Amino acid sequence: MDDIATRGVSSNRPALLSKDRRAELVINTNRRELERAVWERVMKRLRISTRMLSAILLALLARVIVSGLSVATELSAAIITPLLLASVLLTRHGHRLEPRQPINPHSKPR
Repeated sequence: MDDIATRGVSSNRPALLSKDRRAELVINTNRRELERAVWERVMKRLRISTRMLSAILLALLARVIVSGLSVATELSAAIITPLLLASVLLTRHGHRLEPRQPINPHSKPR
């Protein structure tokens, strides 16, 4: 059975890591996995928000084309547009902050 603490260590050298170091690796691995799961959940919600705001803005645009401008549509568009822009920018920023995927058990923890 593959133990998280000895992952990446060859089977003929498992005793090279101390018990403390193995426990530290398990904690760091769990923390990284948790950070990755949180990042994926947030990015999924941002993508959904971006799609919903885009659909709302397109519906407002269609209403303006059909009915003409009104105070309500102008106000709605003025609210939706910055929200959509913020959602797109946060999504782009989130992709740059993507947690590191590979976990190297021999690297020093930060």
